[in-house]
Amino acid sequence: MKNLIWLLMLPLSVAANALPSSNSPASKPFYLGANFAFVDSDGSIFDDSYSLFAGYDYRIDSEFGLFIEAEYRDFGSETFHWLGASGRSEAYSYGLNIKPVYHFEIQQRPIHFGPVFGVHHYHEKRRSTFEGDSQYHNNSSWGLLWGLEFGITLAERLQFNYGFKKSKPKLGDERRRYDQYYFGFNFLF
Repeated sequence: MKNLIWLLMLPLSVAANALPSSNSPASKPFYLGANFAFVDSDGSIFDDSYSLFAGYDYRIDSEFGLFIEAEYRDFGSETFHWLGASGRSEAYSYGLNIKPVYHFEIQQRPIHFGPVFGVHHYHEKRRSTFEGDSQYHNNSSWGLLWGLEFGITLAERLQFNYGFKKSKPKLGDERRRYDQYYFGFNFLF
């Protein structure tokens, strides 16, 4: 997984430095990005995952802004074994995130910080087997997510983000926890 992350970061870094520069990240309000997430919760089913998104940085003034983004999150798949049963789950979501952010600079590096709020449509497929009998479940539901994000501009067209997102949608008869810490990059244009 670490090698994949470094391979994905290299083209973004080269592209960001090769493109013509302008005055500030505020002059490039559109962005595309990718996040890589890892779980730090015993209640979450899935481990490492990724998300892809496209967004717009709407500046209210020089200090405050609103990131509006469409996101696809792939939670991957997990195999489980419990009391003689085994199975496999796969999950993903897509939705809209709103991030009211505060913009400031430290040593002439643009930084943003703020909460994350979102509405996503979650999908989960689960196959479970007990004593040779297999059952299949496909569940989907709308759910809310919330979190916090910190970002710093590394180059004229490249931002680094770090944060966490939490959500607990009801899928089928129970609530699922998707608690994730993430890091990623925004490519500004």
